[in-house]
Amino acid sequence: MAAPRVALVFEGTRGDSQPYCVAGRALQQAGFEVLLAGAKDSEPLAVELGLPIVCYLPAAKQVWGASAAVEALTNNDIAKIIEVVDEIKGAHYPVAMRTLSKALQDWKPDLILCGIASMIEVMAIGNAFGYAYAVLSLQSNLISQHVAAFGVLPKFPSWTGLNIVAWKMLLSLTHSSYTKSKAALLEEALEMPRGKFWPSVSEFSTFVDGRAPCFPVFLAVSTALGDLPSDFSPLVRPLGPLMLDPRDQQGADFGGSVACARMEEFLLKGEPPVYMGYGSITCKDAKFMTLLSLRALMLTGQRGILVSGWAGLSLEDVAGEHDEEEIRAYCSQSVLFMETAP
Repeated sequence: MAAPRVALVFEGTRGDSQPYCVAGRALQQAGFEVLLAGAKDSEPLAVELGLPIVCYLPAAKQVWGASAAVEALTNNDIAKIIEVVDEIKGAHYPVAMRTLSKALQDWKPDLILCGIASMIEVMAIGNAFGYAYAVLSLQSNLISQHVAAFGVLPKFPSWTGLNIVAWKMLLSLTHSSYTKSKAALLEEALEMPRGKFWPSVSEFSTFVDGRAPCFPVFLAVSTALGDLPSDFSPLVRPLGPLMLDPRDQQGADFGGSVACARMEEFLLKGEPPVYMGYGSITCKDAKFMTLLSLRALMLTGQRGILVSGWAGLSLEDVAGEHDEEEIRAYCSQSVLFMETAP
């Protein structure tokens, strides 16, 4: 009997893609055939873990490192972030959807698992070609009396029923926006009229309804700090955080052997340090983030490990500052810079 085939479709930065690679590795080790589909810069880790991948999206760094995206992130403007990211991705959308659709048709999965960000595309392709699909989400933002809509609107007292009203309103608006911006492009990519694949707003809402999903919903979240909302269905299943075994955290993506040896040496020299890593996020620019971090460590007298991230934080960012000499002296004893870290 052939092994069941599971495709994992995801998008986002390293913090989004790595858990799906971990899930793919676990499924593969459990005897499933696995295909990943994500952004270009998720390929190295997938290859390192021995997982086949289709890179149907441009590199996430290309999207989130764009100046307009950085400005929106700096201002914490959620609406603008969505607008900017959609605009950047929109230029690649037709080709991306043809690539994803063809890959899935060629591979013929028994099940597609996807995150919330990819769900409208997965639903469309699944409906078009008869593939089963389900949610594997990295957060617990699902419809509930106890959860703020999409984590964006304010959280209302559960007894008011307003959280459900807000969820329905935002989902309706999101579905309408997707219909206007994506349905026609998917018609072209899938070469069929939208009536054969486009999900209704009711189907779309069911996909993220924690109270009454029609299929299991898998959440890669920890319940260590609290249980899931009380109105979530038993079909909503927390898996815990999806993390690589430390033995698998090898290579440049996890610091590399030389840098990790330096880190181990640094850890043994004093009190446990504060880890400062901002990943894909850039606030203003690297200089601002570096100075803010180092001055905070100096003011509190803490040792620190500072990971450069996509912003490219570096000790050279202190050049020309009035306290440059003081910062450099402090860093020489108390701060370790790393490109990446385990």
